[in-house]
Amino acid sequence: MRRRPHRFDMARILASSVISVLMLIPLLGAASAPPHVSVRFDPELGALRGRLLVFLTQTPPKGEVEPGFIRPREVEVLGTEIDAPAGATIEMPLDAPAYPVPLRDLTPGTYIARAELDVQHDYTYDGGLTGDPDSGNVSVTIASGGNVRIGVGGLRKPSPPRRPLLPAPPGARWESFVSPALSAFAGRPIAMHAYVVPPAGYARSTKRYATCYVVGGYGSAYANIPQTAAYRAQTLTKNGGTSLIYVYLDPHVPLGHSAFADSDNNGPWGRALTTELIPRLEERWRMTATPATRYLTGHSSGGWTTMWLQTAYPAFFGGTWSTSPDPLDFHDFTGPDLVDDPGGNMYHDRKGRPYPFIRIKGEDVAQLSDYIRQERVLGEYGGQFGSFDAVFGPRGADGRPQELFDRRTGTIDPVVAATWDARYDIVRRVREQWPQIGPDLSGKLHVWVGTWDTFHLDGPVHRLQALLNTLPGSDAQITFVPHRDHFDLYRGPHGGLTVTIDRAMQATAARATSRG
Repeated sequence: MRRRPHRFDMARILASSVISVLMLIPLLGAASAPPHVSVRFDPELGALRGRLLVFLTQTPPKGEVEPGFIRPREVEVLGTEIDAPAGATIEMPLDAPAYPVPLRDLTPGTYIARAELDVQHDYTYDGGLTGDPDSGNVSVTIASGGNVRIGVGGLRKPSPPRRPLLPAPPGARWESFVSPALSAFAGRPIAMHAYVVPPAGYARSTKRYATCYVVGGYGSAYANIPQTAAYRAQTLTKNGGTSLIYVYLDPHVPLGHSAFADSDNNGPWGRALTTELIPRLEERWRMTATPATRYLTGHSSGGWTTMWLQTAYPAFFGGTWSTSPDPLDFHDFTGPDLVDDPGGNMYHDRKGRPYPFIRIKGEDVAQLSDYIRQERVLGEYGGQFGSFDAVFGPRGADGRPQELFDRRTGTIDPVVAATWDARYDIVRRVREQWPQIGPDLSGKLHVWVGTWDTFHLDGPVHRLQALLNTLPGSDAQITFVPHRDHFDLYRGPHGGLTVTIDRAMQATAARATSRG
C-alpha cells in the first residue's frame, strides 16, 4: 500500500510522522463569514493546468507542509482542478473538495500554508514532482471574512533524501520496451520499464543465472527504483552477495499501481509481462530462462502483485516470496467485507462502528474514512483506492474506472464488488482452482506479514492460511512476525528478511539446477 505520508505504502512514510507531536487543527467554532483563499502565480511560470493543492496546518512542520495519514487531521487540504493563463490568480472555491473540514468551516487563526500545482496529477501516488509550481511554506492568517493570498513564484525543490544516496550497482541498467499488447489496448505506444541488476562477476563470466523479479509497493516508480535496488544490493553484498539477477519492475501507471494484472482500465499488464517483457529480458541477459528459476518478491502492493502473478501463472514462475500483501481475501478488504456484505459501507460496519485503518504498535490511530476522504481531495488520479478501482473494477461508460463505493457516503456498489470478487480475490482463486493450479504451486508460496501490520493486512493473510491448511498437498509457508508492522518487517540482523529471501531463492535455484 502507501509509501509516503499521504499514501497507502503503500517509502517516506512513518519516519517523520510517528515522532511528530499530536496537535490537531481545531475543528469547532466555524468563522461567522467564510475566509477567502487565493493563489497568485508568477507569469513566468507559464500557462497553468493541473490540480491546485493548498495545505494549511497549525502544527509546526519539520519540512514542507504535507498531509499525513497517521494524524490525518493535522493538515487541512484543499484541492481543485485549474486550467488558466500565465499569471492568473486562482481563488479556491468555498465548495472545493476539502479535508478534514470545508474551507468555510476552517477555524480562524495563524497557519503555515503551502500551495502546489500538481501538473502531472501524480501527487497522490508519489508526492508530486520536483519542478511543480510551488510556494514553499508561508505564514498566513485565517480570519472571518478575511482574504488570504499565497504567492507561487518558483518551482518545487528536491526534498532532502531520507538516507544517503548510493551509487548504482555495477552493471545495472534500465531496459525499456514498447509493449505491443499494451499499446494496442491504449491506442498509443506504451512502454514497460525494468531495472536490471546483475550479480558480482556477471561481466567476467559466461554462465547463466536464476532471476528474481521485484515489484515495489504503492509509490514505486521509475524515479525511485534505482535507489531501492542500490540499497538491496548493498545489503546483499555486506552479507555474502547473491548469485541472482535482480529485475526491478516499474509498476506505475497513470491510474496508480498496475499490480501487473490484466485489467479493464489499465490494460493487459500480466499478459504483457509474461509474454513480452520477460522473454525480451531473457534474450538480452544471461538468464536461465526456465520456470524453475524465475522468482518473484514484493512488498505491500508488490506483495499482492507477486501473489497474483504466481497464482495466475503458476507454471511460469518458480516461486513467490511476498511480504505484507494488499488484501488477498476480499472478505476483509482492510475491514469491509466485499463478499458477504457487498452492499455495505467502506467507512463503518452495519452497527455504525467506523473501520480502523492505521495502527501504530498495535494501537489504532486513524480510521479508513479519514484516509479515503483525504485521498479524494488530493486528486482522483492514482490514489491508493483509486488505483484499486482501476485494477479490479470495470470500466465505466465515461471511460473512467467504476468506483467500488461512494466517496462521500462510503456506500459500496454491490455490482462492482461482485466484479472485484469474481476476478481478483486471490483466496477465492486458490480455493476454486486448486485442483488445476495446486500441483504447479508446490513449494512456491511464501508469505510474511507482521502481527501489527500498519494497515491490518495480517487479517486477509490469516484467511489465506486457514484455506491452505485445508487444501490437499499444500506446503505453503505463511509466517506471522510478532510485533512487526508494515515498515519494519524486513528489519533484523545479518540483512534481515532481505537476505533470508535471497538465500531461499538461491537454494531453490541450486535444487532446480541440480535436477537439470
